[in-house]
Amino acid sequence: IVIALIGAPKNVVQGCSCFPQNKTIGEYVTMADQIVQGTLSNVTRVDEFTVFYTLTNLTTCKKLNDTVLQFYTAENSALCGVDMPQVGQVSSIVYLRQKSMGRWSASLCDQVPISSWQQLQPFCPSLTPMSMASTVGRQLLVPFVLFFLFLLL
Repeated sequence: IVIALIGAPKNVVQGCSCFPQNKTIGEYVTMADQIVQGTLSNVTRVDEFTVFYTLTNLTTCKKLNDTVLQFYTAENSALCGVDMPQVGQVSSIVYLRQKSMGRWSASLCDQVPISSWQQLQPFCPSLTPMSMASTVGRQLLVPFVLFFLFLLL
């Protein structure tokens, strides 16, 4: 038996199996209730299979009045959960659906492997890069403060 196992080909097994979806980026955008990217500020384990993430400094595709967004996903990608970075780091672009009671959720099967907002620009008329706006504000504030301090000296 051991000899048979050593000579057997190795197969990769994946727990999460999404039906093949040959959709365009535009179709994924239409299916999503929200598309967001932000800084991961908190991770809460709900149970052994579910994680609750909190994002701040949001960039969104569809209009969102909140500055903080929280969503549920499965604990790992084998259960179709969305992988997230460590707290304090910026997330990848996440496609969300709104579930019962207004809760946001993310599934690996709903994600599109894109690397930048430029790829979404044609599909996101209300693209709101909040994190970029706050960065620009800080960049303008620093020279102003330095100039003001220089005048006081």
